[in-house]
Amino acid sequence: IGRTILVNLSEAKSQGLGSDIPTQEKIVANARIKLDSDEGLILYATADLTTVTDNPQTLSAYGNGVIATLEQYPGASVEDALLAVGNATDSGISSHLAVLAEIASAYKSTARELAVLAVPNTLSPLHLQVVNNFVRIAAACDDMRAVLSDPLRGLAGLRTFQSLTEETSRLFINIAQTFTKNGILFSEDEPGTAWSLLVAPY
Repeated sequence: IGRTILVNLSEAKSQGLGSDIPTQEKIVANARIKLDSDEGLILYATADLTTVTDNPQTLSAYGNGVIATLEQYPGASVEDALLAVGNATDSGISSHLAVLAEIASAYKSTARELAVLAVPNTLSPLHLQVVNNFVRIAAACDDMRAVLSDPLRGLAGLRTFQSLTEETSRLFINIAQTFTKNGILFSEDEPGTAWSLLVAPY
């Protein structure tokens, strides 16, 4: 992406442009569009989900299923990803970034497993967002690996990673609140007990 900007700037200069602010802003805007697009990503659609009617049994099974899936892939770690980028940028050593490939793979696997869960109808829009966010987060990890070789791409990936992980946390809180509103309680020996950590006590 950095090279693309240079090529576009060179082309603009050959036409007698490039040193003016409007041309430069246009080139940067085009780069941002490319960075922020979902081009090349295979996202899930509503039709890809298995939806079921809402009742205490399906809600409980879903809640346990989501947490059990997340626990299967501890490599999908926000902290580890940010630490890798921080260590690489602080030291200038690219080997710190290698772990991002494993983290991206964990996020992709999480998305794939979540996509096959039976989802109660009322939660399907939130669930679809979560699944696709994990796909996008995996792609952001791939972009973050370029933070030393292509800083624009790497930093854009980091920005996307942070915004998506924050958004996904909010989605999980909304799902947890749905369980609370429907009186869904999980026992301490069920994976779903983790949902209670996301809902502030009354």
